[in-house]
Amino acid sequence: MVGRILRPLISFDLIFNRQIGLLRFLRERCIDDRYFDIEKLKGMSDGEMLSLILSNESRNPLTIILKDPNYKDRDALYKHFCNTYAEEMVQYAPYTDFGDSVIMMGTGYFDSIKPFILVDSQSCIDKLRSVRYFQSIPTVMKNNAAINRTKSISYDPLYVEWIDDLLFFDETVYKTILSGKNIYLKDCVYNRNRIDEDPETLYQLLLTNTITYISLWKKGEEENNE
Repeated sequence: MVGRILRPLISFDLIFNRQIGLLRFLRERCIDDRYFDIEKLKGMSDGEMLSLILSNESRNPLTIILKDPNYKDRDALYKHFCNTYAEEMVQYAPYTDFGDSVIMMGTGYFDSIKPFILVDSQSCIDKLRSVRYFQSIPTVMKNNAAINRTKSISYDPLYVEWIDDLLFFDETVYKTILSGKNIYLKDCVYNRNRIDEDPETLYQLLLTNTITYISLWKKGEEENNE
């Protein structure tokens, strides 16, 4: 008798961290100090960036290096960078320790696990395919027709970077898709605060699914470079 096959859906950003990728890109390429403390950024190690990102109350990593942390257009500025330098963010994104777990899932180490990686651009796919261990793991484009009422039900568990990432599922079938799922969520201040401060919006999600926080980096080994 064949046992149950798990089909985890894993966010690309749990394997390659684009937030650190953006900061690394700015550290190497940015010369405009109107908004950012460039000297502070150049003195930061990847481990220090990681620590600040995990403790950041915002999803916006630019708040870490803004000269004025209260700059009113900081989120618009972050969106601009994400749109303008999307490929560079992927290029500079460091590999996480959690990526090793995904490799184990995808290389036949566990016969009962068939993973899928959720991506949002061709650049993400190219980054994955540049590592031979990920070449055989299928990708799913975010908001693509592959994520629909029928096929999404087969994905379990779900590995996501941000609690908000779960909201890309069609809200008209929200309860159907996200019920009885095992959800693994990046352990960081933003996610914990989001759940604590907005329980009404996330009520259905928290009530009908199992949420587990996970670390993407081994303790004491945050200085993770490609």
